[in-house]
Amino acid sequence: MEKDTGDSGPAVRWTLIGLLEEMRGHEVEALNAYQKATTAGGKAFYPRYCAGLIQLHRNDYNAAIENLNAALQAGPPREDAIDIQKALGRSYLRSRQTDQAKQTWSALAQMAPDDVVTLQELTALLVDEEQWEEALIYYEKLRTLQKDRPYQAVLCTIAMGNV
Repeated sequence: MEKDTGDSGPAVRWTLIGLLEEMRGHEVEALNAYQKATTAGGKAFYPRYCAGLIQLHRNDYNAAIENLNAALQAGPPREDAIDIQKALGRSYLRSRQTDQAKQTWSALAQMAPDDVVTLQELTALLVDEEQWEEALIYYEKLRTLQKDRPYQAVLCTIAMGNV
């Protein structure tokens, strides 16, 4: 990985200000701070990710999609990339870009094909978003992955019946 030799101090400071403003419930001020962090820091994924989450919450889906995609392009760690893709999929779905949402969630499942926790979270997200057919696909995959854990496999079967 390439080492950033630029001064990231201003970006870090603006990101911290954004986090503090967000904690205080001041979303507009937080978005402004994250924008300044992005401008000051260039490649950092975290301010873009935070801004995207706020924009998703505020129903500004196109801006959320833009920031979340930029966060992914910045090369976040795997765990953060998983969270970003979940939010990105929700943003696509809520902006009525269902095919893009499905592609995003499919890419997420490919990132962690045997990770039970990630697949459980993805399945729960799909159920929350009323994407029943996709949820059933992942429930079946979870049931297969947990064949050596009969109780968990039965829970997946029950959940599939509920969907």
